[in-house]
Amino acid sequence: MSRTLAAPPRPPVDERVLGAGTGLRFALLLVLFLTSSATIVTQIVQVLADPRNIRVGCALAAGADPESDYLGIGLAAVRAGDAYPACLRRYVPTAAAWVPLAVLAALLIAAATVYWLLPRWKGRRGRVVPLQAVDPEGELRPLLDELVRVAGLSRPPRFVVAPAAATAGAVVFGRLRRYSVCLHGGLVARRRRGPEGFRAVVLHELAHLRNHDIDVTYATVALWRVFLVAVLPAYLFQIAQDLKDSAASAILGPAERLGTGHELLLSGVMIAFVYLARADILRTRETYADLDALAWGADARGWHHAAAHGTGKAAAPGRIRRALASFTALWRTHPAWDRRVAALTDPRELFAPHALTLFVAGATATIAGDQLTDVLNGPRAGGALRVLTALLAGLIAAIPGVSVWRAVARAVLTGGRIPTGLRAGWWTGLGLAVGELLTSSTSGSTRWLPNHPETLSVLILISVGIMCWTA
Repeated sequence: MSRTLAAPPRPPVDERVLGAGTGLRFALLLVLFLTSSATIVTQIVQVLADPRNIRVGCALAAGADPESDYLGIGLAAVRAGDAYPACLRRYVPTAAAWVPLAVLAALLIAAATVYWLLPRWKGRRGRVVPLQAVDPEGELRPLLDELVRVAGLSRPPRFVVAPAAATAGAVVFGRLRRYSVCLHGGLVARRRRGPEGFRAVVLHELAHLRNHDIDVTYATVALWRVFLVAVLPAYLFQIAQDLKDSAASAILGPAERLGTGHELLLSGVMIAFVYLARADILRTRETYADLDALAWGADARGWHHAAAHGTGKAAAPGRIRRALASFTALWRTHPAWDRRVAALTDPRELFAPHALTLFVAGATATIAGDQLTDVLNGPRAGGALRVLTALLAGLIAAIPGVSVWRAVARAVLTGGRIPTGLRAGWWTGLGLAVGELLTSSTSGSTRWLPNHPETLSVLILISVGIMCWTA
């Protein structure tokens, strides 16, 4: 009697083999920070060099229509031949080309300084003390050394304690191979009652060290704070000056006010995109740290216990409340406990192309590309602009491409359904189109939408075609 044998079960997939894809997203954040800062500095330098906005007068004298779009204004300047550049040379002072570069270098130095000082500030803020101060008999040291060996760290971190923190948690901070794991006082106090929970928390923080999350996290925080403190106020000041000047202009007042509205909307969306991308990266790293801790022998009951007693113990009732909860979760740097528990048993969500991630990547790439053309608009900047644009194009192609590759690779390894790439292409292309609208380069100074907005669908079609071919 013949018997049909079932196919052997497929081995589990180690998520770390396929990578997380967060490095490319961080690179895009860095590009957006640099281009946005350089754009703002360039605009401020131009305003200081041309306080009476004579540049606009030269454009009008060259035959530009103030109600035309940016392409029409540019063509008018080209048709004017040497008249437009001659007007600029005669009446508009030339700003020093090194000023934007010097300011941009100063911003990078400020971000590096913040990155360097953040660990010290965090230690003072938490009023941390050495481990020996709360463990004079050395009971914790052998256990922590064992966990460091389990995590496979070649260089053990420094362990400190925050006695005033009553929660059963921990946090890791530091810089350039000088890292510290801060154990909360509540975690140390509950070690005897819940040793498995203690191991799970510590292994999770050690996983962050193993995955090199700390430097990326603190670099992101440093860039974000420098942007908020130094770049954004200058940007808002420049917009306020534009509003003041446009109100006093009898010819270009309505057009300039609409253009300023474009700038305000762009600045708000850009800040939101940067923050959403930052939160998305940090949430992903948290999930990978959970999976690493579980692979190293942590007890999964610790996550279930936290989900039962934390914010994720029950789903929000009602469709509107669930949608609001999902929207709020996008802004958090830590995933909800119920999502973390679900990822422990079925991490397929880590490999699915996320709509928000792809949309933000597409939009920020378009914005960064537009800002590059604003910064590098000199007669000798063509070669540098082509190189930087090619690098940006490669980056925006790599982000959805790696996302699709990871989804297809996991589907092949687990026998799942192969994704088509349609979803990744749609959301990336939609982000490219929305970013194009936000930059206002296609709509002009007197309209929110271009004459033919349907042409932006070409970006979506191209993106869908490339991603489907990639899949």
